[in-house]
Amino acid sequence: MIGAWGFILATGVVIFGTRRQLQQGLLALLVVAEVSGNFILAMRHTKWGNQVAYQQAYRVENQQMGQINDPDGQLYRVQNENTLINQAYQSTYNNYNDR
Repeated sequence: MIGAWGFILATGVVIFGTRRQLQQGLLALLVVAEVSGNFILAMRHTKWGNQVAYQQAYRVENQQMGQINDPDGQLYRVQNENTLINQAYQSTYNNYNDR
């Protein structure tokens, strides 16, 4: 919260307290600093998955799903909340984009 106010204050100083020639460069630096800071804060505690476990589980699931695929175009709905791929992660895996 204090960091956000600091960036707001710094942006105000740059806009109202500097010459036009410096504004673009200083504003660009402020934007890069804020985006970088937000990225670092957001990713600091992110847990990464195990690539080898993910790859193995994906192959097994892909093989299982390949056996189900129907050549006549019949559609199926798959409940994928408890997949093998979840085991590759130490935390909840958001698998809503899978398949």
